[in-house]
Amino acid sequence: MACELIEHNIIVDKYGNVWHTEGDENYVNPSDKIDLDEAIDIHNHIEPHSFSKDDLYYMQNKLNTMFYLVDKNNTYRVKFLKKLDMPYNDLYHYGLQEADKINDFSKVEDFYMEYLKDKGYVLYEKYNRNTRM
Repeated sequence: MACELIEHNIIVDKYGNVWHTEGDENYVNPSDKIDLDEAIDIHNHIEPHSFSKDDLYYMQNKLNTMFYLVDKNNTYRVKFLKKLDMPYNDLYHYGLQEADKINDFSKVEDFYMEYLKDKGYVLYEKYNRNTRM
């Protein structure tokens, strides 16, 4: 799924029902009619990065859902524990500041996701499939 040219979303609900939605190269929008309570939601990104602004706002409204995101190098896992009480721009700015300290702007999203984890907003893990045994 990570090597596709379009985004896909696969949802497995708590009853074992499976849904697949295809998007385009930038976005996939699963149906709002699917009950995500205790579901597993998996989607891919074409370019390597973790969770976008749209992803964050979508996920924070699904507190009982485990999300997985796959890109060509990494697998990310996140579950929101509570809704955000800060604007996305503040999170992104924090990530930029941290990335600037190490001069690696590919890590902006990693930094703000780790911040959310440290503050108790999310359970979050990132696995690099190239280095994981």
